[in-house]
Amino acid sequence: MEATVPLAGWRGRSASGHQDGGPGGRLLPDGSLAPSLQSNPPSLDLAEDLASLLSLNECSALHTLRQRLRAQLPYTYAGPSLLALGGGAQRCQPGGEGEGGPKGVRIPWGACDGRQAPTPTPGMVVEEPMEKIQAMFTVLGAFGSVTTSHSSSSTRFSMVLSLDFSATGRITAAHLQTMLLERGRVARQPLGESNFNVFPLMLAGLDAAQRTTLHLHQVAESNLFGIKPFSKPEEKQRASAAFAQLQAAMGTLGITAEEQAAAWRVLAGIYHLGAAGACKVGRKQFMKFEWANRAADVLGCELEELTTAVFKHHLKQIIAQATARGGRLPPEEDSPSGPKMTGMECVEGMAAGLYEELFAALVSLINRSFSSQHLSMGSIAVVDTPGFHNPRHHGGERAATFEELCHNYVHERLQALFYEKTFVSEMERYKEENVEVSFDLPEHSPLATLSIIDLNSSQVTSPPGSCPIPGGPGDISTLWGLLWILDEEVLVPGSGDSAAFDRLCSYFAPKEWPGGDEMCEQELHFEIPHQLGTDPVRYDLAGWVGKAKLNLSAENASQLLQQSRLAVQELVLPRRRAPRGCRAVAGLEGCSQAALQRSACIRKTFASSLAAVRKRSVCAQLKLQADALTSLLRRSQLHFIHCLVPGAAADGGDPLALDMPSLRAQLGGTQLLDALRLRRTGYADRMLLTQFRRRFQVLAPAVMKKHTSAYEVPDESKVRPGLGAWG
Repeated sequence: MEATVPLAGWRGRSASGHQDGGPGGRLLPDGSLAPSLQSNPPSLDLAEDLASLLSLNECSALHTLRQRLRAQLPYTYAGPSLLALGGGAQRCQPGGEGEGGPKGVRIPWGACDGRQAPTPTPGMVVEEPMEKIQAMFTVLGAFGSVTTSHSSSSTRFSMVLSLDFSATGRITAAHLQTMLLERGRVARQPLGESNFNVFPLMLAGLDAAQRTTLHLHQVAESNLFGIKPFSKPEEKQRASAAFAQLQAAMGTLGITAEEQAAAWRVLAGIYHLGAAGACKVGRKQFMKFEWANRAADVLGCELEELTTAVFKHHLKQIIAQATARGGRLPPEEDSPSGPKMTGMECVEGMAAGLYEELFAALVSLINRSFSSQHLSMGSIAVVDTPGFHNPRHHGGERAATFEELCHNYVHERLQALFYEKTFVSEMERYKEENVEVSFDLPEHSPLATLSIIDLNSSQVTSPPGSCPIPGGPGDISTLWGLLWILDEEVLVPGSGDSAAFDRLCSYFAPKEWPGGDEMCEQELHFEIPHQLGTDPVRYDLAGWVGKAKLNLSAENASQLLQQSRLAVQELVLPRRRAPRGCRAVAGLEGCSQAALQRSACIRKTFASSLAAVRKRSVCAQLKLQADALTSLLRRSQLHFIHCLVPGAAADGGDPLALDMPSLRAQLGGTQLLDALRLRRTGYADRMLLTQFRRRFQVLAPAVMKKHTSAYEVPDESKVRPGLGAWG
């Protein structure tokens, strides 16, 4: 199966800092090439493939991109990859533009089982699947996107959408898998950003009877989670229309009225929990019992059951485990552990857990609508992630959050996969086949940045000839990345953010670790040089140790919903069979062979990873999900789409104007020019002997039939009239 992987664009400063574009040209202030130094003929100004440029350099590539954007041609090939400028991507995408760049154009990741997907043909897609796919994006846009200062639909989860095709090139089934949902946003949002979009839509769109049933006829004076209805009449009208559209989309996906009502109950329960709050001092309990009672009512449980699940999770789990084991105490590894939580953290954890379960249930319902028993001959998968996040891109003065680090980490993992597939694997193949290619690997790679985030001691080797003293200055056996530092500090009594910050500084100070993180003037602030150093991001470590803690209230959310006395129980029933360690990934169900293979790949990653021994660790779960995503992609024929943000035009200025310094930094971070140079130096087109024989045997059928063992009879079911056989 083939997969498409999007590498979102970013904005930042150029590492070189100079204005000329290297050999072959010099950039003028308007972004064009100086005429005297323009090394490509004008006929190549609109070249569809940067590989076709006679002189390949940064200046000529930017000049071509600029000319194509002015001609309303935002997509340009760069060898086997596709390069998309934000203007065109923004117009074609269903979900809106997110922070890290256009979210509609995504790098294609190949999904699969090794079989070639059918070549798309006009009319190959039937109307019903496309209607359901559009409905799916409407649902995901409401439940998985937020409103920021620059976008009304900024994605906050990663997904893999797989389309299965028949031998005739028609869609037979689809399968959706999601991971890395930013569930903590339900409780806390960065300044200037909203909660998930579905909350104000629901508050504006429910009718009077539904409001009464869900106890939403009265608006709370304050809400801990920042959930509040729109105040302006025009905003309420737009939200009500959007909610009606959401309900229609859910109906298109076969989600019944009862299932929709159960979803609104969970959302209403989260709203009431935010209104109930928690006492900040003294005993852990709800601040406003009236609102807590409403939350229990809409969730289908008693107030005492809700209180136990939220605040008394240690007692609840111990009793449940002891009962299941015939009165025996649970073993140490199954016992609840970790630092104690405040009452506020307990309420926030329950809200985050409820939303994660609801989102996973909706993914299951979408897959139920997409499922089919038809035989598929190939698959195409599209990967979509939130992209790269840097508050500086939009004039923000705040530092990036832990959740934004998680999104940037996944983005770096995808960029590292591009580096591996494009450079490392290519050069290794030439070496295996004894083909001499004069090309040196790029000096910089994403692995340096990744080491700051997820490095563990087993990945580090001491320099040759060094014999460091254990525990001494030269000993790197205890070197850990940021995720593992947080993971360890959570278990240390009395530790906190300062201790984690000091360890990070001691490991990755620039003097001891080239390309390491840089400290900032503000307390607990540091910078990580993302995108090969072209776009450093400033982070604020305050509160990160708390976010790395296992929140047992969040884990109790699934059990609370499964024991509900209302239709909510049926909504989350498919999740009951999901392995405990894989609950962060939604969409593991499926009945087709292709869906089962994809799910098996993810389950295997969770079962075999070194971090799997600590499944209850928040940071380990993050790495496991990133590992699962990359493992799924490695089994596919990958195609990458690099999304660049051309820069915002000034008021009254040219809407097609380019921010050339930013675009240069982005282009340098993609390493596309290096990839094109390797493609020119090496052998861009290659074909296995079996594929060569299958494709060209028709030119000499008499000769080939003499060698009966080598002749392959064409499969008539895979032949398209006038075009021969594919596959």
